[in-house]
Amino acid sequence: MHNDEAVNGIKFGALWLHGDYKYDPNEHHGPTLYYATLLATGSAGSKDLADLTERRLRFLTVLFCLGLIPLVFLLKDGLGPTACVWAALFTAVSPSFVFYSRYYIHEMLLVFFTLLALVSGWRYWQSRKIR
Repeated sequence: MHNDEAVNGIKFGALWLHGDYKYDPNEHHGPTLYYATLLATGSAGSKDLADLTERRLRFLTVLFCLGLIPLVFLLKDGLGPTACVWAALFTAVSPSFVFYSRYYIHEMLLVFFTLLALVSGWRYWQSRKIR
């Protein structure tokens, strides 16, 4: 694993095995990746750290990257259906997204939640409804 991935794996291991997570704003991004992994490993039936392969850890970031594609379609009334199809297609084959989604790092979660916030803001601006 890449150095950053290994550090994230160690941080996640401490959370999973000991329930211990201490945020250090000078060193790390925050708990989102670790807690999302905690949910994913529990649902995957993992029992200990030996079950956690690189593939299993990296699958989480792939899911968040794939989650970007349907989010684009929530902007259909602003971008138009054709633009949304193109945006979804370009997201799916983007070298940056393909590259970064295969690493167990925080960036894909950051991009996903940033787009989710933008989409939510757009939907609220259009409808003036929280839902």
